[in-house]
Amino acid sequence: MEIKKELKKIFGIKDNPVTPVAAPVVQPAMSMKGFNAASGNRLLSDWNIIGMSPDADLRQAMVEVRNRARDLVNNDGYAKKFVQLCKTNIVGPDGFQMQVKSRDLNGTLDTYANTFIETQFKDWAKKQHCTVTQDMTFRMLQEFIIGYLVRDGECFIRKVYNNSKYGFQLQVIEPDLIDEGYAAVLDNGNVVSLGIEYDQWRKPVAYYMKKLDTRTNVYGTYYTAERVRIPATKMYHLFIKERASQSRGISWFVQSMLRLKMLNGYEEAALVNARVSAAKMGFLTSTTDGSAPYVGDGKDASGNILSNVEPGTVEVLPQGMDFKSFSPDFPQAQYEMYVKSILRGISSGLGVSYNGLANDLTAVNFSSIRAGLVEEREYWKSLQSVLVESLLDDIFTDWLEAAFLNNQLGTLPVSKFDKFNAPVWTGRRWAWVDPRADVDAAVLAIEKGLKTRTMVLAEQGIDYEELVEQIAEEQAIAAKYGVSFSVTAPQPAASATSNSENTNGI
Repeated sequence: MEIKKELKKIFGIKDNPVTPVAAPVVQPAMSMKGFNAASGNRLLSDWNIIGMSPDADLRQAMVEVRNRARDLVNNDGYAKKFVQLCKTNIVGPDGFQMQVKSRDLNGTLDTYANTFIETQFKDWAKKQHCTVTQDMTFRMLQEFIIGYLVRDGECFIRKVYNNSKYGFQLQVIEPDLIDEGYAAVLDNGNVVSLGIEYDQWRKPVAYYMKKLDTRTNVYGTYYTAERVRIPATKMYHLFIKERASQSRGISWFVQSMLRLKMLNGYEEAALVNARVSAAKMGFLTSTTDGSAPYVGDGKDASGNILSNVEPGTVEVLPQGMDFKSFSPDFPQAQYEMYVKSILRGISSGLGVSYNGLANDLTAVNFSSIRAGLVEEREYWKSLQSVLVESLLDDIFTDWLEAAFLNNQLGTLPVSKFDKFNAPVWTGRRWAWVDPRADVDAAVLAIEKGLKTRTMVLAEQGIDYEELVEQIAEEQAIAAKYGVSFSVTAPQPAASATSNSENTNGI
């Protein structure tokens, strides 16, 4: 108690009770800053955006963007190059390779069934079976689809069940035919937006296609005001969805379209100016009343005066004439740098490297080109996965069902449909940038147990089972003619096995 009294004296604390006083409430200062991107200052006064649904945005711009993209692909070299890059890197020269990986109950691969189904699918992939027009193989169709997807932003493919060998063929539908102008609320509660009917969960129910008029097709007016309702179960619709309620796709050129068009005009102006500069030497002007006009050495078909020019010639102008030289300085020295800058922006909008789009490798080294290729190839792989998951898997499922119904799968039981519906697609893969270093790295990864041979080969688009089968066939042929070849697998660590052992194989 004495200690408390002493402390009270030191700090001046009295024993009389004091009524506590509520502390004043301090209001925090209001911040008017918020997000700079949403501010309305003078720098952003022309950036007035109204929030709209994705279909409202598409309804206003989709047709115009699609037509302009088609014009760019027809007339602009860079646009054509991008479409070709997509076809080459997503589909490739061999297309997507399909293998069936169905397994028995014990987990082993059903080799007989898998091989038989693969053989039948390869037969269907021929042009006489794949499409109703019978002019495209399945690989060609894949390229065709990518062209639509890039240029128009979407691709419609109709399933056709007919009396063909497998009872199942495909028909590519022009996006123009799906009536983007049709919107309605139906009596059953479904909604039609941009020509596609949806249920309450936003699931596609049907597609409304403009009816073709074969009488006027030859003159360019190839559809009427009537519509044909196609159930969604008979149509594939492929596009990159960026918003949840988005009904249709938009051209992949949409972010780069303006730059491409302006660059095209800029290059055209520079080319014309350079050509004129090279062709026109100058102008003759009269310093008198023109009583003695200059006649030159002749005239061209348009009546322009011509003068013969020879090396080392000094010509005396007629009396009363003055020469004004014509030497425009455009394109200037900055022309190349400016074009490169614009192309880099275009490349970013398209998702590809500047070097690939512009065919320009002048300023790259091994490290930079390797880093760029690795990143870009991941982009291509992502697009390959979209194509597989959104289209190719579904096509195989529908083909397998039709093949069973048309008795094209021999004695395979339809009761095991789910077992046989196990396709694995391998997309195009690319050669290593530095083959020796990359192979050594792959071998090391296998030896250390970080990767399997199957994984390494899959990265190159090679199936492990097919590789082993081909090696076995080669060895059998070599043995037939008394020639010996061997493929040596990496050896385990010395502590695990004897160094005297040597195992050949894969």
